[in-house]
Amino acid sequence: MTLRMIIAGFLALVAMATAALADAPKALKGVALVIGQSNYSTLADLPNPANDAEKIERLLGDLGFETDVATDADGRKLAKAFDRFAEDADGADVALIYYAGHAIEAGGENWLIPADASITSPAQAARDLVKLSSVLEDLRGKARIVIVMLDACRSNPFPAETMLVAGGAPQA
Repeated sequence: MTLRMIIAGFLALVAMATAALADAPKALKGVALVIGQSNYSTLADLPNPANDAEKIERLLGDLGFETDVATDADGRKLAKAFDRFAEDADGADVALIYYAGHAIEAGGENWLIPADASITSPAQAARDLVKLSSVLEDLRGKARIVIVMLDACRSNPFPAETMLVAGGAPQA
C-alpha cells in the first residue's frame, strides 16, 4: 500500500470522525501514536516505515493531533509507548495508532513485531510480540473514537492454523 493511499484513507477516517462528533461544542482533542519500525535485529530491515512515520506524524500534527512517535522500538520501549498513549487517550475525542513495520496474523489476531523480537518459534513469538487486541482493550472507554492504521509487512513464518497465546504457550 502506498503512502498516498494511506493518507487518503486516513483523511477519509478523520472526516468521518469529525462528522460523527460535529455536535461537540468544543474543539476536538486528537491524540496519535505513530510507530515506524525499520531496523530489526532478527528480521529483514524495512526501508520505508521510519520515513512514512515521520510524514504521517507531520500530517497529524498539522491536523491538530497531539502526537508521539516511536521508531525502531524494542519490546520494552514499545510497551512504554502504548502505556503512555493509553494515558494520553483518556478523554480524547479521537485516538489514532499508525503502525508501519513487520507484523503477523496468527489465529485471527494481529501481532506487532518490536525491533528486537524473535519469531523463531511460536512460544518465543508469544513472549516477544505485541497483541494488537490487548492494546485496543487498554484504549476501550478512554477515547470516543479509536482508529488503527496498519501498514504492515506480514512476516508470519508459522502455519496458518497456529495461534499465539500472550504470556503462554502457543496453540495449534
